[in-house]
Amino acid sequence: MSIDNITYRLGGEVDLAAAPRLVEDLQGFASRTTGTVVVDCAELSFLDSSGVDALLRVDRLLRSERRRLCLVHLQDTPRRVVEILGLRETLGVDESG
Repeated sequence: MSIDNITYRLGGEVDLAAAPRLVEDLQGFASRTTGTVVVDCAELSFLDSSGVDALLRVDRLLRSERRRLCLVHLQDTPRRVVEILGLRETLGVDESG
């Protein structure tokens, strides 16, 4: 049985200390689906460049498999980081939810 799309809930702060674990978790999570990996960021309060790099690493892996990463419910502070870096489209930020 394969699952097309699943949602990973990301919360708290993603910084240098947390980024390696995020990559590991998302890669394991992605292995359970064949489709888009949706990351629910409703509880994400902080994202630094290490966190962005972690998301980009997972996105590259998914793209190599013709899949996507999609961030939803991105809060103001992490959203600004993604927008300043010009990565809203690359990281699949979904404005609708």
